[in-house]
Order: sequence, then C-alpha cells, then structure tokens
Amino acid sequence: MAPGGGVLIVGAALLASAGLSLADWRIAAPAIWKEKRERQVTWIGSSVPREDEAEAVRDAILGRGLSTYGDVTRHVADQLFRDDQQQAGWLTDIGLFHRCYLYHACQLLERLDGALVRIEPTGAVGPRSTRWS
Repeated sequence: MAPGGGVLIVGAALLASAGLSLADWRIAAPAIWKEKRERQVTWIGSSVPREDEAEAVRDAILGRGLSTYGDVTRHVADQLFRDDQQQAGWLTDIGLFHRCYLYHACQLLERLDGALVRIEPTGAVGPRSTRWS
C-alpha cells in the first residue's frame, strides 16, 4: 500500500522505459531459478534459431554477453514479457505475471540444454578447456 491508503501499481512499460528489470523487484523466483542461477550458460548452437524464444536466449548470451543461468533467464523473461505487453497492451501492464515468465524462461533454457545451450554443472566455471586433457 502506498502512503495514504492507495495501492501502488508500477507498470512494465514504466520500468522498461527506465531500463529496469521486473526480475529486480522482490518477486518470488521459481525454485529451479534459485537452484541454478549461478551456473554458467554457453551458446553451442551453430545457426540462428527459428523460434523467437530461442532467439531471445541467443541474444541474451551472444548479444548481451550474459553468462549465468540467472542473468540469462531474467533477460529472456523480461524480453518475452515486454513482447507480450506490446501486443496485449495495458492488460499485461500490472507486472503480476512476471514470475510466470521467469519460470517459462527456466523451462525454455532446460529444453534447449544440450541442443543450443550448455548449462554447466554446479562448480563449473567458464568454458571447458581441452588444452590439458
């Protein structure tokens, strides 16, 4: 509640225009995100993906230089949320559904693991080196 008893509602468009992520708000994150957020993620695909969602992952890793599961999924969730918000307008401008987008981004990354991305196991740091193998 905002001072004076009114409900404070911050829209996704306002946050996006300020360069803020909805994931930065203290919205409860899915358990899978909490468990894997520090793991390294690398793009292993050889071509541009056909799906818009997979392209959002590629852009996060190659275009934005993000490298952790947490950063990649937050970026993808924000991008998918903004895309839907542009298409649906004010109905999606309340930000309550962002947690669902973060969960969907986690599911997407899991689905792409081994095909277009590699999610490193716990404790792995950076790309694997074959120099001393």
